[in-house]
Amino acid sequence: MLNAPGWGVALVGADSRLLWMNDLLASLCGRPAALSVGRLLLEAWPGLAPSLVPLVGRAQSGERVAEELVSGRFGEVGTLRHLTVSAMPAAPASAGVLLLLRDNSARLREEAALRASEEHMRSIVEISCDGYFFHDRGQFLDISPGLARLLGHYETAELIGRNVIDWVAPEFRAPARDAMERGVEAPYEVAIVHRDGRRIPVEVMGRPATYQGRAVRLAAVWDVSSRKSSEERLARMEHFREQFLGVVGNDLKAPLQTLQRDVLALQHAAQMPEALTEQVGRV
Repeated sequence: MLNAPGWGVALVGADSRLLWMNDLLASLCGRPAALSVGRLLLEAWPGLAPSLVPLVGRAQSGERVAEELVSGRFGEVGTLRHLTVSAMPAAPASAGVLLLLRDNSARLREEAALRASEEHMRSIVEISCDGYFFHDRGQFLDISPGLARLLGHYETAELIGRNVIDWVAPEFRAPARDAMERGVEAPYEVAIVHRDGRRIPVEVMGRPATYQGRAVRLAAVWDVSSRKSSEERLARMEHFREQFLGVVGNDLKAPLQTLQRDVLALQHAAQMPEALTEQVGRV
């Protein structure tokens, strides 16, 4: 235990003096163990002692303190450290308290950077689309308020853990499930079902993403109802135009054919003045 991998270990006496520390803890302090051993915690680690002393006191009273999170300035240069600390009575009890410290600073910084990156990504996606969601094999992990409203829900928590496919119109479920399973990145269209039963056409585009440290999928959603309405309106107009031209063409064909026959008859009529014959020919 005194040389447990990844743990800095120290023995603290009944008077809160450092009696011993392992090499890893000395390395965290940034100075040789000999310069800290024999000194009070408040003297050896002034930036960390206010958080450590209460834990040592609890261990001195017989409690086994397990993995408390402690932050403070630590070492010669006063680096801010985030530590997991355990404290337990040494055997025999008169020997003092055994402290175990693990430095989690790098991991916590990475997690903070990851959270900042995720928030930045969310803000970008939320601006550029009507809604988004993180999912793992179709299960909602996180969902934007905009998409929740599009589905008819005002609390995103109602949707977390449920399957995305439950909100897809039945005839689109198979292609939507296939697109998610294959990790399709090209935009595709489906219809989703609002809480009140309305069908809303949407366009979906998925991308690989990281959510809370694990690889998942991020999908952006656009409501294409207006575009669909415009496309349907244009289609109706085109259909009407074709029908109109067809009707007009048929209505004009009969009188034009009659006029053509009359003109041909006049051209072949006998005893017409030459000038009139020429004029009928132009007609």
